Amino acid sequence: MLTLKINPHTKVDTSKKGTLSLSSTIRHGGRELVLKDPSRMILTCLKKLQQEGSEEQALSDLALKQGDLTSFYYFLNLLKRNNLLSYALLHKNKPLLTLHPLSSRLQIEERSLAPTQKIQLSKFAFLRPSAKNLILETPLAPVECEIHSQEILAVLHQLTNPKSLKEIRSPIPRSLVEKLCTLLLEAKILVPAKSEEKDPLALQWEFHDLLFHTRTRLGRHNNPYGGLFPFTKEISPLPACKPPMSKRRTPLFKPDIEKLKREDRSFTHVIEERRSKREHGNNPLTLKQLGEFLFRTARMKEHLIYPKGETHGAELSRRPYPGGGAVYELELYLVIYKCQGLEKGIYHYHPREHTLYQLEAEQKNIDALLRDSMHSSGKKDFPQVFFIITSRFQRMSWKYRSMAYAATLKTTGVLLQTMYLVATAMDLAPCAIGGGDSDLFSEAIGTSYLEETSVGEFMLGSREQ
Repeated sequence: MLTLKINPHTKVDTSKKGTLSLSSTIRHGGRELVLKDPSRMILTCLKKLQQEGSEEQALSDLALKQGDLTSFYYFLNLLKRNNLLSYALLHKNKPLLTLHPLSSRLQIEERSLAPTQKIQLSKFAFLRPSAKNLILETPLAPVECEIHSQEILAVLHQLTNPKSLKEIRSPIPRSLVEKLCTLLLEAKILVPAKSEEKDPLALQWEFHDLLFHTRTRLGRHNNPYGGLFPFTKEISPLPACKPPMSKRRTPLFKPDIEKLKREDRSFTHVIEERRSKREHGNNPLTLKQLGEFLFRTARMKEHLIYPKGETHGAELSRRPYPGGGAVYELELYLVIYKCQGLEKGIYHYHPREHTLYQLEAEQKNIDALLRDSMHSSGKKDFPQVFFIITSRFQRMSWKYRSMAYAATLKTTGVLLQTMYLVATAMDLAPCAIGGGDSDLFSEAIGTSYLEETSVGEFMLGSREQ
């Protein structure tokens, strides 16, 4: 009933050295398993597992006939320990479900399940489409469960609530239902009833947070990862800076950085004095102060254009805060409520020109963004200046796989810290905000949610005297 097959994520190469020596190399997840001088029986088993698959009993019978049972079980356990096998549940020679381990950390053991034990779907389990079938996964374990039949979906639907084996209704034989549930328990797709409600660790993780964590780190998936430049042949990279977004241009003050290096407050003083300050002074922030703040936090210090072979034609830059791969996908928009020298409105900061461009925006959208900042921060009135940090997501995803959005959030964090420290050094009132309405921002300036929208928020004003 349970058919073993070489994991489809695994590559097997069998090569002949000279006239006698054979070796098989099995590659999976960046690891290699080399079988030196495998016996004819091992090669036969490996071929069966690689092609049509086989039940374990059939393979052991074959090994027994050839008098090589010990070697066979050593070979099979080696594959199991390294999670190089997939486990297929068949009914009438057709697959119902195939379980594909993605890491050696997952060990599949066939255990019996008591008929009265209640089980249910984990709150972390989810379905997604693949090229051929539906994939059932969970961030709790490095595994993919490929679903081949509607009967499996019918069983899963019943297990949204706790049920025992004898309570599950299915057109497939009960023995297969038991085997299915045993496999899914091993894969942590199913869990003992109510167990996650009693586990303080599982209880405090939300589905989207755990999934995001596991999919943007190595260990529980086999997705492409890192700076792989996946779209170099299909899509041109975005420029380092957006072109000016309007004709209403306001040049900004540039402070003397060398003088600040000599006379500014010490780093230790700034670190120790950094605080979130939600209340602002009676005299609003000035345009000069805003210019200095932006120059010290977000200006483009250097525009880098490498030879095409080095960065695949992407423009990079250097700025006061660190950015993953020098990509600098973040943009700054300023919603001005009160600033001496600037009209109320929405502005985009151009880091290379060190200039603000005022955008066409309806008054209701300006007020809606300011209200959003007020509600999110617990402030009693509008901030003098409300910064909205956005990401041009494709700047990152053009280069990185699996980790692009995680890198964007890390870059947002270091930008917020830089803004805090500069504001503290300038004796201003800074406060980062924990969240915001990304749809509201996209609607206000007319960007596509998937192309560019908000990932961070920050309030700034003069300090209360």
